[in-house]
Amino acid sequence: MVYHAFNGLRITLFDFRPDLWEYQALAGQLVYLATAVVLVPTFVMMGAHALEFYGGRPFDLGLDAVIRDVVIPFGGGMVVALFAGVALSVGFGAVTGRQGLAGPALQQRSRFDQFMWTFMRVSGVALLPLVLGHFAIMHVIEGVFNINAGQTATAAAFVAQRWAFLGLAAVRRGRCWPWR
Repeated sequence: MVYHAFNGLRITLFDFRPDLWEYQALAGQLVYLATAVVLVPTFVMMGAHALEFYGGRPFDLGLDAVIRDVVIPFGGGMVVALFAGVALSVGFGAVTGRQGLAGPALQQRSRFDQFMWTFMRVSGVALLPLVLGHFAIMHVIEGVFNINAGQTATAAAFVAQRWAFLGLAAVRRGRCWPWR
């Protein structure tokens, strides 16, 4: 995720400043460096949180709760989204006559295409501090073991509780929204 965020920033920079294209190789190396600078200390701090939490406790990841309460409900939605994406891609190719990169190029961008191109770049840059902030708070500064202290027994239960808040548990019980 961190590499993807930095690489997206690099792509956005070169999209808006194509005159800097000659520095593409250097920018790629800087993305790798920035990723390492962020992740190496992060992994050390996350490891320290895990060692502190599991020190003197039985090592139980609670995988049964993760699979039951997170993977199965969320995984089903991901499978549906994957098949929908493939179907939409095939449909787009059939309608426009494009066959991947080898097909005929679009003659002119529509206003919608231009909006979506700009939206992807701007939202990617806006999401960068949000993603890194979430990562820092949830996994480094506080740590999931401290965040759920007193609420649930395991980190897996904490994740399940967060997903239940989004309505997945309510959907499984036959209700549409958790607040109804």
